[in-house]
This record gives sequence, structure tokens and C-alpha cells, in this order.
Amino acid sequence: MSPSYSFRSLGRAVSLALVAVVACAAPAAAYVPADADEGSNPASGTWNWTINQGKTRMKLRLRQNGDQLTGAISADRGPENAIQHGRVDGNKIFFKVGTLMGKVKIVAVYEGTIDDNIITGGTKVYVGPNPQEPKRPIPWRARRANE
Repeated sequence: MSPSYSFRSLGRAVSLALVAVVACAAPAAAYVPADADEGSNPASGTWNWTINQGKTRMKLRLRQNGDQLTGAISADRGPENAIQHGRVDGNKIFFKVGTLMGKVKIVAVYEGTIDDNIITGGTKVYVGPNPQEPKRPIPWRARRANE
């Protein structure tokens, strides 16, 4: 017996969950806009990419202070939501964004590698009280915005 879903619909569901995490997470009231200092803080700045086959625009604003990373993420010009547990290790960045949808906890874990004005990374989405480890991350590729 085959499953009642297709991999395409499953991929759409995961993408929609990712957008929901960004759209529903706590607003980033304490976020201070980043001043892009690419020399000593290569992660600092505004980064853009799309998901859902180009239908949803994502915006990530980061501020790097040593190995600490703060900032906010938004989808389709929606409200900015604070990133959590942000850190930098060399040219690699790591952060989480989480929310509750009803009683269901959703957490998106982002990792990326900075190469000049591009971040290439993957996102793993965890849903529910006992989330399954995703088989592979959802790829993303962000470009530094001209500020």
C-alpha cells in the first residue's frame, strides 16, 4: 500500500511549516538593525532569498559581535522575528527560530556558510513534542542585499 501523500506535497508542507515558523514567531522588538561591517563581522548585514519555488521572499538581518549572532528573519515583508541561539564559527553561522501553532511546537534550525556576499545553507524543521530528525536539510542560498 502506498502512502497517501506525494513527496511534492510533503515538500510543500515542510516549506509552509518553515514560513509559519517565521511568520508566527515572537516579534523582534529588541533587534537593532545591523551595520554591515564585512571585514571583522562578515555575517552582519541584510540577506535575501526565496523559497516555495520563488513564491516566498525571505529576509534575514544579522549583527555579528565576535562569535555571537543576533538578528531577525521575515517572510514576504511580514513582521520580523528574532533569531535564537545565534552563533558564528569562522565562516559558518547557526541559529534557530521557533513558534507554537496552536499547541504544536515548530522549530527551524538554520546553518549556513558565508562566502563573501553569499550564504549557502540548510534548514531543518522540527514539528511536535517528539520531532523526527529530518532526513536532510531544506537548502537555502541568500545574497547580501545592497544597503
